[in-house]
Amino acid sequence: MAEEQQQPEVKSSEDFLKEHLEMPLATITKIIKNALPSNTQVAKDVKGLFSKAAGIFILYLSTHANEICQKRQKNTISAQDVLAAVKEIEMEDFLPSLEKYLEDYRLISANKKRAKAKQATPSGSAKKQKTAT
Repeated sequence: MAEEQQQPEVKSSEDFLKEHLEMPLATITKIIKNALPSNTQVAKDVKGLFSKAAGIFILYLSTHANEICQKRQKNTISAQDVLAAVKEIEMEDFLPSLEKYLEDYRLISANKKRAKAKQATPSGSAKKQKTAT
């Protein structure tokens, strides 16, 4: 009697969503509190629903961005692919705020790189302090 090899367990898309595509409820709660009037109450199960919906939206958007990336014959999804995907799924109203975020992110990132490079390069005053001691 031959032993059967066990096949790896294939998870349903629902199991995958449960495990990987839910945002933390604390994050969801912060977003809801900032988006709604302070006197608005939200049921606990609704927070879980928002979390699940956010995960599904990310999956949907990333799938579109990946298709755009593949059409360009690239392997890495770029910011431009994501912005094109937002337009493709007819959510153009969000483009200005996303483009602003991207601009700000790149500016902050560039400033951090400059500051790090500046710290790595010994300055003249640092040399004087070392020789004075």
